[in-house]
Amino acid sequence: MYVIGTAGHVDHGKTSLIKALTGIDADRLPEEKQRQMTIDIGFAFIKLPTIGTVSIVDVPGHERFIRNMVTGAWGIDIGLLVIAADDGWMKQTDDHVKVLSILGIPSIVIALTKIDKVAPEDITRVLSHIHNKLITTPYRNANVIPCSSITGEGIDTLKAALEDAIHRLPQPEAGNKPYLHIDRVFTVKGVGTVVTGTSKNGSFMVNDSITILPHTITTRIRQIQSHNTQQEKSDVSQRTALALAGVEKATLQRGHIIVKENFFTETRSCTALITHTFSPIKNNQWIEVLIGTAACDAQYSVIGQSNTVVRLKFKEPVYCYPTERFVATFPGGYTIIAGGYILSTDYKAAIKKDPLLQKLSQSNDTTANAILCTLITNPYMSIEHLKKIFPDEAHVVDTIERLKSNTQVTIIGNYISTTSHYDTTVNIVKQECTSDITEQELAQKLLLPYDVVHHIVTHHGLLKQKKDEIGDSEREFLQQVLQKGIEGINPKDFPRHRNMIDKLIKTEHLVVIDKELIWHSDVFTHYTHRIMGHFEKNKELTIQQAKEITGLSRKYMIPLLNAMEQKNLIKRYGDVRIKV
Repeated sequence: MYVIGTAGHVDHGKTSLIKALTGIDADRLPEEKQRQMTIDIGFAFIKLPTIGTVSIVDVPGHERFIRNMVTGAWGIDIGLLVIAADDGWMKQTDDHVKVLSILGIPSIVIALTKIDKVAPEDITRVLSHIHNKLITTPYRNANVIPCSSITGEGIDTLKAALEDAIHRLPQPEAGNKPYLHIDRVFTVKGVGTVVTGTSKNGSFMVNDSITILPHTITTRIRQIQSHNTQQEKSDVSQRTALALAGVEKATLQRGHIIVKENFFTETRSCTALITHTFSPIKNNQWIEVLIGTAACDAQYSVIGQSNTVVRLKFKEPVYCYPTERFVATFPGGYTIIAGGYILSTDYKAAIKKDPLLQKLSQSNDTTANAILCTLITNPYMSIEHLKKIFPDEAHVVDTIERLKSNTQVTIIGNYISTTSHYDTTVNIVKQECTSDITEQELAQKLLLPYDVVHHIVTHHGLLKQKKDEIGDSEREFLQQVLQKGIEGINPKDFPRHRNMIDKLIKTEHLVVIDKELIWHSDVFTHYTHRIMGHFEKNKELTIQQAKEITGLSRKYMIPLLNAMEQKNLIKRYGDVRIKV
């Protein structure tokens, strides 16, 4: 299944063209009928002989509705750019081509409409102008089809051009983490709350358990429908309606996200790469970020000297993922000023000094850039966790192998780091090694995973084995605990390992978070490091801030803060924590 999205200036005949192609009037709102102008996104579908049913999203052309245009355009596979022969290339034609380019839409077909209103020589002139305008865009070789929605001239040719262009597209990515950015919410009598959007990166099935972000509401899919047809399973890249069980319409809105397996990260501050710039942006200027079907206010600040790697500091928490594309506008959403994609869902000031920063701004490898930046902001991340925060795990694995072969990353057991950061770590470990310190003490002191310290120490012969270091059986058990992440272990479930657990707690390989919850020290160090980083610029920490920093629920957040207090890292004063 594929999705076609219209684009083009207001009153150039997008909705009329869709009706001529499909017989469907995509204007669904009474105000649209009254004003004869598309205000919000509309929907239709077309059956192409060699492809089957293809979804169509109709978007508004007026500059006041650029947010709605992006909402409709983000999930499409191919653009149908509509240009009226009596007007030619106009301002919103230009803006919509910018949006399609920013969102990485690989191909477009251009419909030169209203040819019944102009003389043949005018058509020739407009065609020449269109080709000149396309030269500086990714769509310089796009097919332009003269047509008329009134007389029907060129409509069959346009259908054939769309069919041919779709055949040239790559297959939609069929991952195992389906998601849907909500663009409409409504109620159907006898069915309940229904949401619509374009399903991506996999398929939803009836009775699937899903999560709705940002509220993390868990519910069930009661029904799936596409183009008035009931389905047991959604297709990849398909306009989809999901009927949800037990969810009130009032709790949902455009911009929310449906996920089956969540890979989105909640953030207030992320790192991004600007790939398109159309207007100057001042440092620390407030902009509007259109991402998915959401619109978010963010403060824009440049990192380093390239002017393309930036920090986006959001006014409210945002859910996004590395490599996700966005459009930037001035506040109000009328003027497109830039676009790009998320490098890392986190930001740390240390990135400014990282030697890889300049290379990120020069590379066209989106996934590699995102992996490297994620590792810059979160050194020594587990490979499993890294895969979980991207939509396509297979592509991440392939990219890691390529980065490893290019010596840009170093892998130690289950951990991955940029090679430049690993080299720095080796020097630090060498400096901190003394005859009276154990590997675990060294790991705790440097806030490093134990396996990383053990590897460096062993590889460079820095420390001799001490009596409180661990053996193979303990190391194997620790690996099992590490794989459980924040779920950890309950010591009651391991009565035969009680002595081993006590030893590993004593040597600080395991950390007691709660009487029924024990974490691997690397998991504790990971979250402790993130929380302690908050105090670099802040004196106090609230529970809500801690949840946003770590992404942990209150179930784990409170015990973690209590454990940090037990270790004399922080101290509680009323409802806040401070650094000791």
